[in-house]
Amino acid sequence: MKKYLLTLFFFIGFFTSAQKTINNYQYAIVPVKFSWMSKDNQYRMSTITKMKLKEMGFVVFYDNEILPQEIASDRCNKVYVDIERANSFLATKLIISFSDCQNNVILKSSPGSSKKKDFDEAYQEALETAFKSLLTLNYHFSEPMDVVVEKKSEIKQNTPPEVVVDKHTVTAVKSQQSVDATANGYIVIDENTSTVKFRLSRTSNPEVFMASSQGRQGVLLKKGSDWFFEFYQDDKLVSEQTNLKL
Repeated sequence: MKKYLLTLFFFIGFFTSAQKTINNYQYAIVPVKFSWMSKDNQYRMSTITKMKLKEMGFVVFYDNEILPQEIASDRCNKVYVDIERANSFLATKLIISFSDCQNNVILKSSPGSSKKKDFDEAYQEALETAFKSLLTLNYHFSEPMDVVVEKKSEIKQNTPPEVVVDKHTVTAVKSQQSVDATANGYIVIDENTSTVKFRLSRTSNPEVFMASSQGRQGVLLKKGSDWFFEFYQDDKLVSEQTNLKL
């Protein structure tokens, strides 16, 4: 019964949180020293938190790192991570919290606990347990709708329409593009409009990337010497040829 209540609490907290979710954030900021610590990275909490978030798919930075300019220029494009200690007499309990740039809590994990007596072991086990509840969310980055709408508006105003070859194939209009490496893939920027054309995440196949482009989710794959962005639109598979050079 207790386990059921904790799970129910977790999902209620998730669905009643702010309009944005953690899926709307690609970047996560982790403190090197949480408020209840007496020294930096005590019990390896910061190290483990950063590692676990990277495993989930976030691009993660410590709060004392110098960020790339394109990330640092907007404080609200990042989610801020905290670890809270829950009161417990016989166990160590931790909760992982995610907040936006205005300190609004977006999500909290289920409490993770440990009854081990060794502090290092207890805190690490409690943190690992708390992260298990986050894994059930299957995090994947997806830009907020307001950003997607704004980018679509910019593209509509500044670029010619795409040429439809047939109902299954679309050829992209050529434009100058720059490709910047990230921790897990690439960001492709259209230099004509200064907008993000693609966000790419590596897979085990070097010729296949998980891809998002202007609010569309799909894959980027290589066919011969050309790269194609494939996604579903109105339940139909669309294959969009690009002029990317990766």
